[in-house]
Amino acid sequence: MQEQIKDENKIDDIFNIYGVNITKLLENMSQDIELTRYLLKTFYIDFKDIRAVFNRLENDNQGFVKYIHTLKGISGNLIMSKLHEECVSLESIIKKKSRS
Repeated sequence: MQEQIKDENKIDDIFNIYGVNITKLLENMSQDIELTRYLLKTFYIDFKDIRAVFNRLENDNQGFVKYIHTLKGISGNLIMSKLHEECVSLESIIKKKSRS
């Protein structure tokens, strides 16, 4: 529990998160700073171990595609444009490889 609190404090300053268009995100959230903070903290907690998840899904193509698809959707909703674009690209590459 203490570790989770420390992790949450790492992103408490929502206005300085690299890759997040905070102006657009707040606009989409009707300027609700608490909701925006909650969503970003939840994203951080849910995806902070992404490398471990990638390693675990290394031999599970379907699971990997599903995880990337989820990350793509969430990053798009949170206006994380670069991450969203990378997920779109990666998902497309994986789907093309699976068809060939």
